[in-house]
Amino acid sequence: MKFIERAAMTYLLGTAEVSLLGSFFIYTKGRINLLEFMIPAIISFVISLLIIFKKGNTNLKLLKRVKKVIYGQLKRINITSFEGICLLIIGLLLATTIINGLYWPVSSWDSLTLYDFRGKIIAQGFSLSDLFKQTFKDWDFYSYYFSYPLFTSILHSVSYMTSGPSPQIFYSLYYVSLVVIFYSTLLRFSDRKTTAFLTLMLALSPVIFSHTTIAYPNLPYATYFVTGFFIFYRYTKEGRPIGLLMLSLLMNVFAYAVRPTEPFLVAFALIYIIDMLVSRNIKTKIIYLFLFFILLYILNKSWSLYFQREAFAAISYPINLDKRSSLFDAGLAWGSLRTFSNLPEIIKFIYNNSKGAVSPILVLMSATSVFFYRNKIKDNIYSIIFVVACYLLIVAGTLYISYIYDFWKIIGESLSRIVIFIIPLLLFTIGCFWRLPSTSILKWEE
Repeated sequence: MKFIERAAMTYLLGTAEVSLLGSFFIYTKGRINLLEFMIPAIISFVISLLIIFKKGNTNLKLLKRVKKVIYGQLKRINITSFEGICLLIIGLLLATTIINGLYWPVSSWDSLTLYDFRGKIIAQGFSLSDLFKQTFKDWDFYSYYFSYPLFTSILHSVSYMTSGPSPQIFYSLYYVSLVVIFYSTLLRFSDRKTTAFLTLMLALSPVIFSHTTIAYPNLPYATYFVTGFFIFYRYTKEGRPIGLLMLSLLMNVFAYAVRPTEPFLVAFALIYIIDMLVSRNIKTKIIYLFLFFILLYILNKSWSLYFQREAFAAISYPINLDKRSSLFDAGLAWGSLRTFSNLPEIIKFIYNNSKGAVSPILVLMSATSVFFYRNKIKDNIYSIIFVVACYLLIVAGTLYISYIYDFWKIIGESLSRIVIFIIPLLLFTIGCFWRLPSTSILKWEE
């Protein structure tokens, strides 16, 4: 299982490095040259392999590890029929989404008109300012193409430049990575049967599975963000090795690179600061936190400067666009407490538009787990704080949107996509509290 988990981690690191490298070329040169881009991209991916698979002072021996997984570990498998059925269904789902991703065309509105279209423009050697000059010549329409950073569009462009499979394969592999990392992480803190069952619930989630067929950045964001929390949770439980802390921070940086407008990094910063105050090495953690925010600032500022440069290239007058993509400026919009008069309406809006993604039954299971297993609250306090903080940020974010936009009531579908990361967090919290009965349902073991 460690091999598969590390492969999933390598994919997350590798695609982030490739995307950020492509963004660097776009920011500095305005366009991507395939040869200049692919050589450092391949090198960065190999570095990811070495970082994730390196064990002690031993370098990667990939074939040997694959052989060990296939021939060695299979001999020691001893699972109940219930667990085996769960894992079989999960395996079929993962295989299905990979096969679909190889040929499934990019579909859905913003997928086609924004993320994939930008990828095609980049793949053909054009810049976004070329798009403005040669086609629309309408700034309001043109600014739509700067709604979000180029993270997923770079991945699309790689697929087109290399004549590879459909860009949907990237989203299928994000789904696979999320399921694998969820299973391997929960297995460290729960029994195998409970882990298999909750992983099956995650894999069967219609809203998460549906994101493998549309090229929206919500699934990559959720995967990076949730993985960052899982690694941090491991960090607090496994003697606080500094390597896990650095990897957790890095995953959250990648999540920010995908969707910088989401406020949920505040929840991660909260549990990080709490852990910093109750544990040792405070100075070291302050340094890492400082570097973390520096990286976020660099990502935000580089995107903002690129936005302004392309605007100058397209039109003849300056535009100040700093606040458009800044996470930290969002708090400045809280100009009046009168927005809180809408709180009941906001909560109803969130419930109506997120219950398709986050089942009320799932929330109830989480709440009852905490209530009936109160003796485990202390051991799982970080997951509880993190989930509660994320819910509060959903409410706060919706209040913020309702304050600055009159049309906030018609964007319920966007909210349902944003909150998909809550699903694995709730399932993980449940798994840390309760266990399925130890007796196999079918009374059979290999």
